[in-house]
Amino acid sequence: MNEPGQVEELRTHPRAERAGGIMRYGPHSDRNAARAKVNRLALRVLALAVAGLFVTAIIAPHAAGQQVVSGMTEQWRQASLMWGGRLLRSAQRLFVLLAGFEVVASAMVLLLGSKRLDEAAGGFVIKILVMSLCFFAMTSFELIVPPIFDSFVAAGQQASLVPSLNPAQVAGIGILTAGKILAGSTLGPPMLNTPLFIIGMIVALLVLLAFAGIACQIVYCLVEGYVVMSAGLFFLGFASFRGTATLADNYLTYVMHCGIKVMMLYLLVPIGSTIAQNWPPLSLAPLLDMTAPFEMLMGSCVFCGLVMFLPGAFASKITGGASLGIAQALRNN
Repeated sequence: MNEPGQVEELRTHPRAERAGGIMRYGPHSDRNAARAKVNRLALRVLALAVAGLFVTAIIAPHAAGQQVVSGMTEQWRQASLMWGGRLLRSAQRLFVLLAGFEVVASAMVLLLGSKRLDEAAGGFVIKILVMSLCFFAMTSFELIVPPIFDSFVAAGQQASLVPSLNPAQVAGIGILTAGKILAGSTLGPPMLNTPLFIIGMIVALLVLLAFAGIACQIVYCLVEGYVVMSAGLFFLGFASFRGTATLADNYLTYVMHCGIKVMMLYLLVPIGSTIAQNWPPLSLAPLLDMTAPFEMLMGSCVFCGLVMFLPGAFASKITGGASLGIAQALRNN
């Protein structure tokens, strides 16, 4: 048996620990301390590894990414140039077929209607004139429809003094901004490096996603314009019949809708990009001020929201009730 003095020594020994309500002497406390130290070291190593990968991705040249994005947009543009020539013949055949239906329908209206012969003949001449203008717009597509779209683009370029929209450049601004946030999160006190880095990494990732959304919206609007200007040629073939002429009306309205969206992007993107480029480098030390990175995050989210929603809403309000009246002209004559 242990003497009372030995028991008291065991209880007060620095390596004594309680297990199941009984004070035991052993190496368990040292093992727990060593395990906690190893866990902290592993967490720090993991954070440093993630930081290394993220910083490498940010610091590495992103010229390859720019070439991929610009190459995709250019491929869509080149492909759209070939669609128009292939669809023109199909559109012309469809136009002639529907024009025959329209002539038959007009003859039946003339025979069964109550209009005088001179009034009916005048209406028929107007109908033929409208159909001829639609056929000319279809066969001379490059001279009529693309200038409508290009006029909105030119207006945006003149207002913003920007020659072209570059989605890869916008994505690059997002990468640099995320790098500023992440670099600032690594300058804190050593004991707070891990939590500050985690916060900075989350904020930097959200900023990067916001700018990626802006770049995607630019690509979407540009490719949408290319597709509308080429594949939409086929819908002009529906302009010769009163029952389908609304499709041609809607197509021409859609051309203006796409042009307005691109014009709004020319007004929004340069300003937001300039503001983002002027954000200075930041540091969370020594006061651990989180205001600057979260201001960058909020600015990036506002910029992304404006680019994502404002052009489409503005274009919809402008072209919501617009119509060239092709279908109405065919029905009234």
